[in-house]
This record gives sequence, C-alpha cells and structure tokens, in this order.
Amino acid sequence: MRCKVTVLIPLVIFILILNVAIAGIPPEPTAAQDKTTKSYQKAYNYILDENWKQAIEELRRFMEEYPNSSWIDDARFWNCYANEKLGENLEQVFDCYQEFIRRFSRSDWADDAKSNMIRVGHQLAKSGNTKYKAIVKSMEKSADDEISLAALYALQDIGDDRALKAILSLFERTNSPNVRTRIVHILSDFDSPEAQKKLMEIVEKYEDFEVQKRAVYALADREDRQSMEFLKMIARSDNSDISVRKAALYSLGDMDEFSDLVPFLKEISINEKNEELAKAATYALSDMDDETAADALTDVLRSSKNKEVRKAALYALSDLEEVSTLDVLRHTVMNDRDSDIRRAAVHAIGEIEHKKALEILKDIALSDLDDDIRKSAIYAIGEQDSKEAEKMLIKIASENSSPELAKAAVYALEDLLDDDDPGVLYDILQKTKFSDVRKAVLYTLLDQHNKKSFPIVHKILKEEKDPELRRVAVTILGDTEEPEAVPILVDIIKNDNNTRVRTAAVRALGEIGTPEAQKALMDILDGKY
Repeated sequence: MRCKVTVLIPLVIFILILNVAIAGIPPEPTAAQDKTTKSYQKAYNYILDENWKQAIEELRRFMEEYPNSSWIDDARFWNCYANEKLGENLEQVFDCYQEFIRRFSRSDWADDAKSNMIRVGHQLAKSGNTKYKAIVKSMEKSADDEISLAALYALQDIGDDRALKAILSLFERTNSPNVRTRIVHILSDFDSPEAQKKLMEIVEKYEDFEVQKRAVYALADREDRQSMEFLKMIARSDNSDISVRKAALYSLGDMDEFSDLVPFLKEISINEKNEELAKAATYALSDMDDETAADALTDVLRSSKNKEVRKAALYALSDLEEVSTLDVLRHTVMNDRDSDIRRAAVHAIGEIEHKKALEILKDIALSDLDDDIRKSAIYAIGEQDSKEAEKMLIKIASENSSPELAKAAVYALEDLLDDDDPGVLYDILQKTKFSDVRKAVLYTLLDQHNKKSFPIVHKILKEEKDPELRRVAVTILGDTEEPEAVPILVDIIKNDNNTRVRTAAVRALGEIGTPEAQKALMDILDGKY
C-alpha cells in the first residue's frame, strides 16, 4: 500500500516527511521500473519543487498516456492540488476535488480531497459565491466524524466565527472521545473568549478525564492570566478528579511567566495532604524558569512532612542543577535521619557537574556514614566525568579499607577510564589486598573488549597464585568471545597446575566458538595438550 502524507501540513514539512516515506516511490528509478512509474515520478518532482504550472502539464500528460496506471488516483489528486495552489480558478478546483471523490472514493487521498474541497468551498463562500455556503452547513450535519474533523482542520486555518461554531457543534454531537480530544486541540488555536470558555467548561463538566486533561493543556498553551487563575482553581478543587488536578499543576509549571505561581506551588507541595498532588506541585516547581524556584524546593525539602514529597524535591533540585543548592543537599546527606532521603540527596549532588559537587561527594565517600550512602557517593563521582573524579576513584579502589567501597570504585571507574590504557586497572589489582576487588578489576578489564587488555590478563593469569581468581579470569575470557583470547586459553590448558582452571579454559574455548577455538578443542580431543 502506498504511503500517504496529508496535504494539510506545510509543504516544507511535507517534503521532509517525504524524504523518509517517499510516498511509496523509490528515490531513484531502478531498471525494473516501467515507464509509467518514471513518468509519474517526473510529474511528482515538480510538486515537490512547488513548480505548479509544470506539474499540471506533466500530470495532464501522464493522465492522458496512462489512464489505467496504479498511480492514476495520485496523479488526479495532485492535479487538483497544484491547480489549487496556482489559485487561478477556485471553482474549477472545487469541481476537480468533487470529481476525484466521486471516482476514487476508496483512494488513500479521498479524505484529503474532501477536506480540501470544503476549504475551497468556504473560500468561495466568503468571496460572495453563495452556492458554496451549503457546504459548511452540510459539514455540520455530517454523520462521518472523521471526515468532519478533517474539514475542521481545514477551516481552522481560516479561523473565523463560522469555523468555531462548526467545531463546537461537532464536539456536542459526536460520541467519540478521540474526536473530542482532537477538537480540544483545535480549540487551543482559536484566540477567542468563546473558545476559552468552552475549554473551561470541558475541564469542569466533561466526564472523560483524558479529554479534560487535554483541555487543561490547551488552556495552559494560551498563557494568559485568566487561564492561569482557572487552572489554579482546578488544582485546588475537590470536585475535580486527581488526574485532572495533577495535569493542572504540571501545566502551571509550564506557565513560568507568572512569578506568583512559585509560592502557590510551594504551598501545595508542603501542605497538600494528597501525596500525588503534592509531588506534582513539587515537580512543577522544577519546570519553572524562575530564580526563586530553587529556594522554594529547598523549603519543601526542609518543611514537608511527607517522605515521598521530600524525595521529589530532591529529584527536582537535581533537575535544576543549581550550584547554589549544594550546601542544603550536603546538609541533607550528612544529617537527615532517613537513608532514602540521604541517597536521593547524593544523587542530586551527582547531577551537578561542578568542582564543589565533586569535593562534597569525596567528603561523603570518605566519611563515617553507612556504606550504602558512601557507595552512592562513589557512583556519583563516576558520573562527574573529569580527571579529578578519576583520580579520586583510583585512590579509593586502591587504598580504601572497605572491600565493598573499593569494588564500587572499580566499577564506577569503568566509564571514566581511557580504553587504550588498561594499565590503571592493573595497578589497582597489584595494590589492593581484597580478592573481590581484584575480581572486579578483571571483569572491568575484559568488559572493555580492548586488545590491549588481553596481554595484561595473560600476565595476571601467569602471576596470580589464587586458583579461584585465575578461574574467574578464564571464564571472563570466554565471555568476551574474542579470537585474541584463544592463545591465552590454550596456554592455560597446557600449563596451569589447577584442574578446575584448565577445565574452565576448555569451556571458555567452546564459548568463543571461532575456527581457531574449534581447532584448539579438536587438538585437545586428539591428545595434543
């Protein structure tokens, strides 16, 4: 089936979409394409170039020469469209669309033709040609919601009172929530008190929550004080559904031109008993492009009695990424009684890429707080993406007295290290006294899938006295499925004095599965090793 792109969008966007969809036509004719398709494409290219006169000429030639082509409905539609764009005879254009609908009622372009015909008819009616006034009236009585809606989109561009009345009429008579939702979207583009009044009425009285929420968003898009005050009232209204009230709060967060919204949202965040609404107000604060929003969120963090709202305030502060919030975040980590709140505060600090944030994370990692909080700080250091962060993690991995924290530092290092220099990890392995940390180094080395890692791993396998660590190294080598691992594994099978390690090396060859690995396995079966 040919891909159809609506003609109601601007032609520039249409061309961009066409570059992906190509309206079902290959971008370059292939040898297998017949003359029909090539002829149609030639005409169609003039449409893309907005060369209407030449497009009409080529389309006329195509329709005369190939009346039975599978592209004939496309050609006739674009012929009508090109004539409309040329604008020389709108009555003829109207007749063209009408004839197209009669002959090609099942075409992919039929709905667009109906919509365009109504738009042209409306233009003719406005210019004084009264016979076309019946078109709008007919549209208002149409039982076909989708066709009516397509026509309304066309009339929306005209934007007069008659189009608005038609839209409101369709909203009242349709039973389709989908159509009503789309009508709400259209209403947001009408800059009139009547459209605004209808949107408010929908929010207050309509029984479909999704449609109500769409109306909330449409009112917020108007960005006027009357809509803002109405949404504040909805956010406070016990008569409105929770989901609609949340939508109102989120929408208010997008109306940051009204500075008096910050104290309003803060008050709800702190005092609202419903947790979902309080959290919504908190997140809305983080969307406010207002310098007082960070202070308001800090007040929420300090004053709210609800743990989840306080966590939301921390996440919202991390979204702001304001250096000015670091002191309160540090105080929260060091002093709050709730471990979840403290972890959330660490995360918020980690989101702020700044030297001060890094120093605070280092202090936390080296503090006497519980290991979970310190591990969170170590992983947050790994998100800082700086040489200073790398040095901190290397020191923790090599020297920290806690194996869990040192191992966390190894894993946090992985994204910071240069893959071309695995020597840093080898140094950590040499310095650490913990077996779990050394295993973490091996996993990190081989996760890099870097050829420079394999000689180091081979060296480790030869020097390492712990057979369990050698076995882990062999298993990891097999997981890489890299051909460079094969000679290392063969050497282990030949020379390692531990049966479990040699067995693991055989299994690793099977995991790699390359021709070289298969040959090595055959050599084992032949008794060569």
